[in-house]
Amino acid sequence: MKNLILMFMVFVIITACKKKKESQAPTPIPVSSVVSLKIDGVEKKCSNACYSGSTSGGLRGAYFYLAGFDEFLYFSCTTLPAPGTYTLVKYKNPFLTYSKNNVYRPASTGVLNVTSIDTSANGVINSLVATFSFKTDTSSSGTYCNMTEGIFNLKK
Repeated sequence: MKNLILMFMVFVIITACKKKKESQAPTPIPVSSVVSLKIDGVEKKCSNACYSGSTSGGLRGAYFYLAGFDEFLYFSCTTLPAPGTYTLVKYKNPFLTYSKNNVYRPASTGVLNVTSIDTSANGVINSLVATFSFKTDTSSSGTYCNMTEGIFNLKK
């Protein structure tokens, strides 16, 4: 009988001493940016909500809004570029333009390295993975912008 009581007490002590597992907060899923870059050293980025694509008369366009509709990057091409490295020249295929407060500044010198690009059935760019850096043409005020550490990571 004493052995039975002793075993019961050991059982109670062992089960009473177990720590409760603390519930862990779920790990947040990181939101990847569709575009990120530095404009004159200031970081800008946006997620999926900032992208708009279009096609018209063979011209494909991809808008990446950085601050509402007042600041954006515009990627355009008449023929879809294959993966590879492209020298950016003003108004050549493909080309990039930076716009802020209705002042449009096309890339005048720079580089675009396309890793992958794809379109929907009707030609709208729906996937673009690339890196870029460029210097814009001067605006009417004589200023230009340096775009560095640019990344497109559009995957729909």
